[in-house]
Order: sequence, then C-alpha cells, then structure tokens
Amino acid sequence: MKIYSLRGFYLAENTYILSAGEGLVVIDPGAHPDFLDDAFAFLGEKCRYVLLTHAHFDHDCSVAYLQQKGAKVICHKNHNDVIEKCSMINFGSYPGLNLPYTADIMIEDDETLSLCGIDIQTIYTPGHSADGVCYLAGKHLFCGDTLFKLGYGATHFPTGDFYTLKKSIYRLINELDSKTLVYDGHSKPKGEIQNGNRHFLLCEHSTTIEYETENNPIFYED
Repeated sequence: MKIYSLRGFYLAENTYILSAGEGLVVIDPGAHPDFLDDAFAFLGEKCRYVLLTHAHFDHDCSVAYLQQKGAKVICHKNHNDVIEKCSMINFGSYPGLNLPYTADIMIEDDETLSLCGIDIQTIYTPGHSADGVCYLAGKHLFCGDTLFKLGYGATHFPTGDFYTLKKSIYRLINELDSKTLVYDGHSKPKGEIQNGNRHFLLCEHSTTIEYETENNPIFYED
C-alpha cells in the first residue's frame, strides 16, 4: 500500500489517498476538488471510497464532489448527529463549499473493512467530536484530529469533551502496537511530488504510538 497526502485549503488539513493498485481510498477529503482530480489523474486510478474521521468542515468539504463522481462515503453512525448539533463547524453553513452529502455506509467500533485491496479496522475515538473514528490499515493509523505529535484535538467545539478524548487516546496506546505509525489531520507531511503546477505527497507518518505514549502532554493534564 502506498500513502499520498494533499494539504487542504481551509485549515491546512491533510487528505490521505491510499492505493494498493485496485482503486483509491481517500480519507478526509478537505483538499480542493481540482487538487484531488490532479492527484487521481497522476496516479491513474479512480476514487472508490471516502472515509471520514469526523464531521468538521475542513475534513469533509470535498465529499459531495467525490460522491457525485461515484465514490462511496463511509463514516461513523454518529456523524449526522454531530452535523445537526454543530452546523457552524461543518460544511452546512459555509458558502462556497460543496453540497451536503449522505453517507453510503455507517460504521461502528471495531469493524473490518476491505476496500480496494486494503483491510482497514475502525476504532471509535470520540472526544474531539462525538463521531470521531480512527482507521488502522496494517501498521498505519489515520487518526484525524484525535491525536497529533505532542498534541491532541481541540475539545471546546460542540460534542467535544477533554476527558472523553483522553480516554480515547489511552485506548489507542493500550491496544495498538507501539510501533504503529500515526498520520494525523494537520501535521505537515514530508515527501512532496511535483505534478505540473500541483504538489502532493508520497507521505511519511507524523509520529508513532510509542513516541506519543512517552511524550504527549495529554497524559499530564487534567
């Protein structure tokens, strides 16, 4: 499996593109549709599935576009509830964003998805948002805004809760192998590839479970 990344245009969020040669899985499409199309053309594959780590607008503002082009949208079962409760931090209230979308598949905790030749485990991690979910593909963890290198997602938005997030992060460090590679929602990845006047990334992880277990400040905060 190869992992690519595009930087979004609202809050510098990361869109991840996974490829095992059988179509593309896109995680958190906050990148502009033109950037996504350029990346797909360069890779020579079509987006088959969209996975969402949570409902905030900077992570899902190109979902409707990809769905209209045939991709299936997958998110946690609490996703729609979060959108209804906090529309000001989602796509619904922002002019110029794509039209709302409807999930094709609603997931719960600890499901295994087989998408485009990639086996992906779902891990429910609320706290930043009530619909927060991480996706584990082999040794690679895509965690949205749950966990960052030396940081963690904000908890002051509607449906966020610090102690719930702390419990979710404890779950990750207790259940996952310490060598698990972490790809978060905002840390700038490395490995830029030039594609005409566009740039995208054959990217590296931002941190590891082992490093965060030893250094993340959330374990020292109340």
